[in-house]
Amino acid sequence: MFTTQSYNFFDRLVQIPLIIMVNYFMLRQFANTFYEKNELLNDLNHKLEEIAYQDDLTNVNNRTFIFERYQEAMKRNRPFISLMMDIDNFKKVNDDFGHLEGDLLLRELGFVLKKITLATMAI
Repeated sequence: MFTTQSYNFFDRLVQIPLIIMVNYFMLRQFANTFYEKNELLNDLNHKLEEIAYQDDLTNVNNRTFIFERYQEAMKRNRPFISLMMDIDNFKKVNDDFGHLEGDLLLRELGFVLKKITLATMAI
């Protein structure tokens, strides 16, 4: 009734959709994994940029950030304003009150400067 050729034909009828379905699920899993890895990479790049341009302790922009923005402003012939500070005799604060208190003072100073800067920019 059925020949070997007809069995091969029916086998192919079953195998082809199964192969397509397996390939679909494999590609879907690859796409999901790729998307997740891409999102993770974007997050890590954002964190790396923060590390490169912001002081970790105070969260204010560092010299690298300021110098790059300055160069961009000069190329575009735009005005540029920045603030750089040096706290005289800060070593005495660390010596007298300890490094934890010195760090707290620097964090608070950074917070106040950012707040003043943002308030000034809003005007």
